[in-house]
Amino acid sequence: MPVLREHYYHPDFHGSFSIKKVLTVLVLELGYHELAIQDGMAAGVAYLNSLVQPDVTARQKIFTDLRAYCGMDTEAMVRLREALLEKTSVI
Repeated sequence: MPVLREHYYHPDFHGSFSIKKVLTVLVLELGYHELAIQDGMAAGVAYLNSLVQPDVTARQKIFTDLRAYCGMDTEAMVRLREALLEKTSVI
């Protein structure tokens, strides 16, 4: 976030430097819209729910959804880095 905030801005960020907002502008083909968990707050709530979920199958589903969300966060960071490096090579 500090790198973007200090060195790069796009009007489609609409003043936000969140990973989700920046990702939809810089890496068009990647997004969270198809995931069951789509943001950090929902991830935290899902994790807390998993701690009290007595149904093993439901608990496993929560963990599967959390892994998908965390995986997307990781891929998003890698792809954002690549997109920013590509932009710096153009300059």
